[in-house]
Amino acid sequence: MKNPVSEYKYAIKLFFDEDSENLVLAYINELRSKGLLNANFINAQYQPHISLAVYPELEQEYSEKVLQILAARFAQFCLSFSHIGIFNAELKALYLGPTFSAALRDIHNVLHTLYRERPEKCWNYYLPDSSLPYNFFWLNGDMKLNRNRQLFI
Repeated sequence: MKNPVSEYKYAIKLFFDEDSENLVLAYINELRSKGLLNANFINAQYQPHISLAVYPELEQEYSEKVLQILAARFAQFCLSFSHIGIFNAELKALYLGPTFSAALRDIHNVLHTLYRERPEKCWNYYLPDSSLPYNFFWLNGDMKLNRNRQLFI
């Protein structure tokens, strides 16, 4: 089966301040140390983030304008994580889910509104009516759910 992630080369993400980033990494490391997470793709280059959109192609000049619009319109905001979630579809991912806030909703919606009439097509998983933005930290490994929806990694 072809890996759908390989077709989507570009992502628009929100990154955390250093203290928040360290908290997310500490949480991931705690899961690893207890044997609950085998996330081999998380290495020194991994930077925790919230994925707002993923695209197979993006036009650079327009994308730069979009990022400037978002940066001018939105100030830094607080974010809380309330759950761990699982996507168990063609893409299997374990993610840290933020509590959905007005600020997160607004930046997500504005981003997708700016791309609505563009030829670039966002992966459906990231559209506002399909999903909430999230921070995934484990992707397409040996994840299995039993009938009781218990996770085995």
